[in-house]
Amino acid sequence: MRIFLLKWQRFIGLFCSFKAMIKTKVTKRAEFQARNPALIFMLKKF
Repeated sequence: MRIFLLKWQRFIGLFCSFKAMIKTKVTKRAEFQARNPALIFMLKKF
């Protein structure tokens, strides 16, 4: 049971770090789009 709990904690830790990573990626992309609207517009046209 104790081993199971340890594995579960590790899984939750990985999941949280994964979620945080996605969050930073999304915010970085939003910042990039806000900074370069013309570039994004050109990319969308293709």
